Amino acid sequence: MVLVLLAVGLTVFLILRSHRGIQDNVEKRGAVRFTKRQLIQATNNFSVLLSRAADGDVFKGMLASQEEVAVKKVHSSKANDAAMRNEVKLLSFVHHKNIIKLVGFCMDRTELLVVYELAARGSLQDLLEKEPLTLGWEQRSKISLGAALGLDYLHSQIVPPIIHRDVRPQSILVTDSYEIRIGFFGVSKFEIKTGEGDSLLGSARPYLDPYYLITGQTTTKSDVYSLGVVLLQLATDLPVFQDKRHILSIVQDQATAARLLKILAPALTSVLIQGLVAQDSFEGVSQPSNGCIGDTQLDVSSETAFHYRTSTLPGLSSTSTLAGDRATSTLPEDSGTFTLPEHSS
Repeated sequence: MVLVLLAVGLTVFLILRSHRGIQDNVEKRGAVRFTKRQLIQATNNFSVLLSRAADGDVFKGMLASQEEVAVKKVHSSKANDAAMRNEVKLLSFVHHKNIIKLVGFCMDRTELLVVYELAARGSLQDLLEKEPLTLGWEQRSKISLGAALGLDYLHSQIVPPIIHRDVRPQSILVTDSYEIRIGFFGVSKFEIKTGEGDSLLGSARPYLDPYYLITGQTTTKSDVYSLGVVLLQLATDLPVFQDKRHILSIVQDQATAARLLKILAPALTSVLIQGLVAQDSFEGVSQPSNGCIGDTQLDVSSETAFHYRTSTLPGLSSTSTLAGDRATSTLPEDSGTFTLPEHSS
């Protein structure tokens, strides 16, 4: 009995020590440390479930300040703890309109809860599966541009660059106004040449570029390839696999413009047929996805900016690109503490 108590006590101590490392770092960056009672009140005792995943359940909440938030109750495990520690630390440094905002956290004995801004429409995956008809031309263009801008920030405005490593519809979150927030930074890492191979498995695999599959190495260009696959899904409403065929293979078989209309998302086909959007506008959206997946050496930068011909879209300039004034951020000298812990398979 004494040995059992000692084992339990040691486990709790190690978890608390691990959590304390997150706390000391994140509080310095402005994230709020909540009590468990505050988050119980904010979520009405975790009554509104937004999503459920292997790493934790996410609940809707409202803080005393009237800010709507999403509260993740992390499922306790070695892998989940390492991933969330990595995510919280990274998000405490990055600040961009297209990156999910870390609001705060709570460490209650053995439980870790993370508080984010609320992306009310859920993930892009949710919209493509359940409500594709709500995604018209304007919404799809806005989502595409937002995702590109978010990756551009991670790749070219942070030193060293951050590789997201998990770009897929599930990690692209959508607000009420169809602004996007890139989330899910659990496996993200700095692009530092170590010569060590990466280990990426699971649901991210269909979005991984051939360079990674051959070499076991991820770079910022790997993210660009993954974004290209996402853009194909956004343009067609197709799943990443259909009848055991990858979406890239399906689209390549429909090479001509006339044949592409057969697999184009109905919401986009209708605006083309009605003449509400010019044919070259569609080419402006299709070119980025083809470029991303056609060359894994393509970089997301001002030199290879995604051009969206959006003169017909209210609130957007006639030509939007990733180019623009940049304020490059160099992470502090202690950024080495942000390296991703090894995940157990």
